[in-house]
This record gives sequence, C-alpha cells and structure tokens, in this order.
Amino acid sequence: MTRLTKRAGFTMFELTIVLVIIAIMSSISVPYYMNYMRRGKKMEAYATMDSIVAGARVYFLKNRTFVGGTFPKWLAQDDVDSARYFTFALSDLGGAGFVVTATEEGTWAPEGATITWTQTGADAGQHHPGSGEFTESDCW
Repeated sequence: MTRLTKRAGFTMFELTIVLVIIAIMSSISVPYYMNYMRRGKKMEAYATMDSIVAGARVYFLKNRTFVGGTFPKWLAQDDVDSARYFTFALSDLGGAGFVVTATEEGTWAPEGATITWTQTGADAGQHHPGSGEFTESDCW
C-alpha cells in the first residue's frame, strides 16, 4: 500500500507562473508611471510660467511696456527660485510682448526639452497686455 504524504509549500511551476505574471504587470505599469511623473514635473513649468505671466501683465498695466521687466519686478522670483526641474529665462522684452522659456534641468526629460510662453499683441494705448500661448519643443 502506498502512503500519500502531505507536502507543504509551492511547486517550482507555481512560483514561475507568479513571477511571470509580476513581470508582465511591471512591464506594463512602469512606463505609465514614468510618463505620469514626467507630466507632473512639466506642470511645475506651467504653474511657474503662469505666475510670471500674471506678474508681467500687472507690470505692463503700470508701466505700459514690458521693457525693463525682470522676475523680481514681476513678483515671480520666489517661484523661479523654488523650481526644481526647470530653469527659466526672459527674452525679447519689448513694448508689445516678451518670451519666457523653461528648459529642463536634470536627466528626467529629453535633453534640450523646453516649454515657451510667447506674449504678443500688447497695446499701451488701450491698456491691453495682449495674449500669449504655450509651445513645447518637439522632443517631448
């Protein structure tokens, strides 16, 4: 007569199946998580640029020009200094507009990735600061 003995634990086949399932789930979820983190970091640039643009518009209404504007004069220096993932630069300051560029800092984004706000159409005579738009570099 044969005696059946109870075995405790899992077979190698069962453990292999569990590991395969975990590997498949990881290969699907990790890229989504990385994309989620990248989008969150990009939001820092958009939020900081919104603060810069709001300050620039107030500056324009007081001075009727963007010329001479800086981050401190636009009350945005604290936001620029506290940014962790981007560096910010002003360019093309003029009577009718300006450009703010956020450039990625670090290795989390493609090299040279930028987000730009271009403000145009300001009219000092009408006390209208104009409008603008965001653009992203193609490497995102």
